[in-house]
Order: sequence, then C-alpha cells, then structure tokens
Amino acid sequence: MSETVDQGAENPVDVLQDLPTRENCDPNNPEEAFLWMFVGLPGVNGASMIMGPDYYRQVSRQIWELGGRPVEEPIKHLDRGQWVYDNPADEPEPITDMYARLAAQQRADYEAKLRARGMLPPEEQ
Repeated sequence: MSETVDQGAENPVDVLQDLPTRENCDPNNPEEAFLWMFVGLPGVNGASMIMGPDYYRQVSRQIWELGGRPVEEPIKHLDRGQWVYDNPADEPEPITDMYARLAAQQRADYEAKLRARGMLPPEEQ
C-alpha cells in the first residue's frame, strides 16, 4: 500500500513511486516545503534518499516550525539524479582541487618556517 499525499485533485504525489520534486511538493505545506531538498544529498550514492520520506517530512516540518520558509528560487536543479548549477559560475571549487591547493599551500608554509629556523637550506633562485 502506498502513501498518497493530497496536493489537490490535480497533483497527488505517491511518495513511494515519485521522488519529491519542487514541482510536486506544496510550498505551503510544512511537511513538503523542504521535502524535495533532501533528494540527492551530497555524498549519497546509490539511493535518492538515505532515509525514508516520512523522516524527511518531519525534518521539513521542523525547519518550518523553526521559521524556515522557501523564499528564494533555487540556483541548481536535479538532472538525472544529479544536482546541476543553473549558472556554472555559482558552482563551488571541487573538493579535490581545494584539498590539492590547500595541501600545496600548507607544504609551502611549512617549508618556509623550516627555512626560517635554518632547518632547510635557502631556496635556490
């Protein structure tokens, strides 16, 4: 038996068959206003949601009761199970690139401190 959420006669959503999307969730229903945002969370592979929709309904209600309201248009959309930025300039730096950059900077800082203490020879120019 599936749980059907009444969103009016035009668009009932069967949460066991349909993924919650912005288009099929009611922004004025505390249990649905944020429900669609929990599909395809970062780092989750092999499933669209790591918990069942009932859990995320409770989370959506909690956010609502704490004052959250959907007021801005999203800057990314779900495309074949992946969140894609509408404007590529909004996309953050890939985490692997950030780690490589930070590691290189930390190494340079560490080497500079060792050179300052005379523990490494001066840099060749």
